[in-house]
Amino acid sequence: MTVALDRRSHDLITMPRSTLEGDWMDVQAEAFEVRRELGRALQDKIADRDPWPRLGAADRRLIRLHDRARQRAAEAAGITFISPGQTELPLADGCFDDHSTA
Repeated sequence: MTVALDRRSHDLITMPRSTLEGDWMDVQAEAFEVRRELGRALQDKIADRDPWPRLGAADRRLIRLHDRARQRAAEAAGITFISPGQTELPLADGCFDDHSTA
């Protein structure tokens, strides 16, 4: 399956269908959670309770969703990221000889 990341781009990437379906299901689940938090914030507002904790939770979920979508799109385009807790940088083979240290 071929997917265009951006309408302005003519570069296409190929990803396995199962990966796309899994990613889409994750997006749907996260969007549902955001809508639920917003609904709870509205209920809190109607009941004269503070809606800000619920709105903050929804905002954090949207930020996580945005960051994950950006990372997945970049990974699909061939860009790799340094994961938290990673102690070594991935170096291309042949960058250093046997006597060099990094």
